[in-house]
Formats: sequence, structure tokens, C-alpha cells
Amino acid sequence: MKFPRIASAALLVVGSAHAATVSVTQGNGTNMLTKQDGSGNNASTVTIGDGTNPDNTAPVSSTNGLKVDISSAFGTAGSSSTNVLSVQGVSGGTPVPVSGTFWQATQPVSGTFWQATQPVSLNSTPSLANGNGVVLTQSGSPLSATNGGYQNLLQGNAALSATNGLYANVLQGNAALSVSNGLPMQAVSPYPLSSTPITASAIGTTAATTATLAATSGKTTYICTMSIRANATAAATGNATVTGTATGTLNYTQWTAPLASGLGVTEEVFMPCVPASGTNTSIAVVSAAPGSGGTVTVTATGYQQ
Repeated sequence: MKFPRIASAALLVVGSAHAATVSVTQGNGTNMLTKQDGSGNNASTVTIGDGTNPDNTAPVSSTNGLKVDISSAFGTAGSSSTNVLSVQGVSGGTPVPVSGTFWQATQPVSGTFWQATQPVSLNSTPSLANGNGVVLTQSGSPLSATNGGYQNLLQGNAALSATNGLYANVLQGNAALSVSNGLPMQAVSPYPLSSTPITASAIGTTAATTATLAATSGKTTYICTMSIRANATAAATGNATVTGTATGTLNYTQWTAPLASGLGVTEEVFMPCVPASGTNTSIAVVSAAPGSGGTVTVTATGYQQ
């Protein structure tokens, strides 16, 4: 940074009796103004002119100050000049304060940059006109509640219809099913696989009557149904039992009907079938005694496994 060099003025007053001269000079020794009195004697006052006519002078005073023209002391910006002093650093001197906006570690940046999600706009909205590949059509019209889609299923190279129904060849023994080659049906047994169905039945008169599902070594007997039917001269009520079952005897109230009223019926279907209390254990169904003139039948069914 450079500063202008202000011209200095040396004021010399010579007080000798003869040829006194007052001179104002620049710092480089060049005369600016020399003033003598008319006779070449000492000038009693220092005067300064208007800069154009040295004789147009007036004494320096509080109202006529000494003026020094320093306009020539400034150089032109960007050009070197002998009248301009340069600052030679701050070593041993006072630093020159500098202010303003300079380069920053973090520079503020504003504007629009690349975004993770880019906005996309269309010049025009795609047409959903019929048949453009966007809307499904049927016979040239968009599918709707009144124009549903259909497909032509073929049967014998002809479209399915009321007179050309769909059929399929179901094979039995590598031959199509027919009246003479029917589909075999295998009955489903109510008993478990590898089981053996068993039954027991007995007829009695006035006394209690028993029907027993037998026991078999290494197998368990199950009872699935029981039936007691009885009548007698007079109506009677007694207790029928099923013994040998899993956790104890089962009891049923049995009514014996009078002869004039038909039969008293006591029956039970066990779902699931009830097992005996262990392997090789029989299950017995025992009726109540019908009494005088009585007739009774006792029946039980089950299986062993």
C-alpha cells in the first residue's frame, strides 16, 4: 500500500544588511518563490503571492495563511511515481489496519442443486382412449359392468355353447368310464383300520338279561351301541348297567312298558366308542328285570383292536 509524499517547504529568512532574500523551496531544493525588497535590502516581512504573479503579494498573517500546493505530490493509481512512498512491511513499525470481506473457510452458497427426488412433469396427459393399450377393451369398447370380458373356450374345435358343452374323459383302468366300465366305490367302514367288529345279543323274560362283548387276549374291546327293549304285564322301572368300561360302570334308568302299551326302549349310541378298562376285558350290558309276564331283548355292538 502506498501513501503520497507531501511536499515540504523550507522557509529561509536571511537577516544580513545587504541583499536579503526570502525563499520558499520544495524539499528537493527547487525554488518556489524568492522575494527581495526593491532595493535589494533585507525584507522586513515574509509574503506569499497568489501563485501566478510573484509581485502580487501580501504579508503572511492569521487571515492570509501560508498555502502549499501539494497536488503534484500524488501519483496516478497503478503507475509508479517518485512522489509516492511505499509501506515496507511492519517490521519495527505499526501494522496497517485492513478491513473488508475476505475469503472464508466456509463459503455461503445458494441456488438449486441436484436433488434426491427429481420432479418430473409431462407435456401432456396420456390418453385413455379406447384401444390404445391402456384400457382393456372387448369388441372395441372398454370393459365395464355391461361389457364384461369373455374368452372363447373350445370343445372339439368349436366354441362352448348350450349345445356344445364341456366334457372330460375320466379313466378307469386306462379306459374311459362308461356304463360297462363304471367307477368303483369303496365303502368307508365306521370302525378303525385293523379293528375287528363284534356284536352281542340276548333274550330274557322276567329276570335281568345280559349281552356281553367278549374279551380277546392282547386287544381292547370297545362298545359303540347298546339297546334294551322290554314289556311285562305291568309297567316297571329299573336300572340297566354297562360294566367293564374304562373308568367304571355306566347306569341307565330302564322303563318296562305294560303289555297293552307296546315296548319300553332304552338305547344309547356312543360317539366315540367307549373302551374297556384294559386289554382282554369284556364289556357287558345288563337289563333291569321286567317282572311277571315280561319279555326283554339286550343287544350291544363294538369292535376289538
